[in-house]
Amino acid sequence: MNCPYCGTPLVEGARFCGSCGSELPQETPPAGPQARPSGPPPRPGPPPRQTPPPQGAPDIKDPNTALLLELLPGLFMGTFGIGHLYLGRVGRGLLIMFGYWFVLFINAILFMFVIGICTLPLCHLGMLALSAIWAYNDAKAIAEYGQ
Repeated sequence: MNCPYCGTPLVEGARFCGSCGSELPQETPPAGPQARPSGPPPRPGPPPRQTPPPQGAPDIKDPNTALLLELLPGLFMGTFGIGHLYLGRVGRGLLIMFGYWFVLFINAILFMFVIGICTLPLCHLGMLALSAIWAYNDAKAIAEYGQ
């Protein structure tokens, strides 16, 4: 005989399930003149247990949030890589962040030769587009494939 609530095989004559702890319905003797109910009516069993997600399951992150976390700080503060940090790609996010700051340093030097006036906005817009697209695509890949 199996538990009617969780399906675990039961020991003969058990009053409770050893797995889920539910009280098992007792077989009643055939109805006759001396048969009378004993005690309160049986309670309904607990609802089936929901299993938690398996260990190591990926935490699904919203691609639009990753995109906004790349665009807004990058656009207004020149801080790229935050969307990657949100996705858990810490190494990549820090590489993008410090790499862009290095590019800013090079552009500051190029300002002395006037060419920095052209290269700074181009680098900023290029990094804005590339890092935002990269973060969005990474979030979609994590959601779809769990990588």
